[in-house]
Amino acid sequence: WGRLIRARGKCERCGKTTGLQAAHIISRNYGKTRHLIENGVALCNGCHIFWAHKEPDEFVDWIRKTRGEDTFYRLRRIANQDGKADYETAYLLLKEEESKENNLCQQ
Repeated sequence: WGRLIRARGKCERCGKTTGLQAAHIISRNYGKTRHLIENGVALCNGCHIFWAHKEPDEFVDWIRKTRGEDTFYRLRRIANQDGKADYETAYLLLKEEESKENNLCQQ
């Protein structure tokens, strides 16, 4: 999951290309959204640690503006669903995304 998020190549907030980290929009504590590609954002270490984690309200506002209200609230609804996370499906979706990424790299 993290490798696919970091493959975006630059910090989605400031544009920096070094020190990239994969940040979760909805906390990774929520198993249902933990491995969803759309729940990830590529941030440099500064934006991740010293902005997203230190200013969570500002981070959420930025996500809602850049990803859209619908996406943010859909992720929240998924995260709050009852039941266990479906890790098998998450794994298959990650493999599918990885395959797409590999195909793009080969073109």
